[in-house]
Amino acid sequence: MMEKCDVNGPKEIPIYKYLKESCPPYASAVYRSDRTFWTPIKVNDIIWNFEKFIVSRTGVPLYRINPKVTPSQLETLIELLSKEDGVNADDVESALDKLEKVVAMKLKGN
Repeated sequence: MMEKCDVNGPKEIPIYKYLKESCPPYASAVYRSDRTFWTPIKVNDIIWNFEKFIVSRTGVPLYRINPKVTPSQLETLIELLSKEDGVNADDVESALDKLEKVVAMKLKGN
């Protein structure tokens, strides 16, 4: 994973195919055909660098995160998902709502 690889298109590597099939695109994903260099464009393609996937300890893809969200903004969510004593669904939902608000503000230019 430390070398350049294709994440979309006919040469996409298997791990990204698996991640994309497991986690649908986030609601604000917009594909611009004038900025893509692969074909065919698929609805679940990664749209930009720094798009993130959160995967459970057992290797199950859980969430697909907009590239506008920084790693530091994921800290609360990752801490909640890493708890040894289980995950509180309400806390996770709240953390995801906060991330959606961050993305909305960035998309508006704030």
